[in-house]
Amino acid sequence: MEQKLYTVLSGNATVEVLVNTRIYPLVMPQGVEMPAITYYETGNRPVNTLDGKTGLENPTIAINCWATAYDEADAVARAVHSAMDGARTFRSVMINQADVYDPEINLFAKAQTFSCWNHE
Repeated sequence: MEQKLYTVLSGNATVEVLVNTRIYPLVMPQGVEMPAITYYETGNRPVNTLDGKTGLENPTIAINCWATAYDEADAVARAVHSAMDGARTFRSVMINQADVYDPEINLFAKAQTFSCWNHE
């Protein structure tokens, strides 16, 4: 799922214009240029039946869109939401979005959570 997610985000023209290839699993490297994206899986529920494994999974993915200005973080978040809505290798729906400010690193973020459906 993580490779599919990276491909969807990095392959979206608007996301690419805004963050280039600054899309990282879990954490950003120190000193990375802004804006940037981090993503990670917060949970994953396999879909099974009495007959066994179906090959379908329902991961919950958190995507954080980081920037030095709130408006820039918001623009990246809108591009990410559009990319996720347009994904064809998996399906997703946004289930939460929140504003974040981290005073230790002086960055704004839009934190998005998606429920995804993926064939393993």
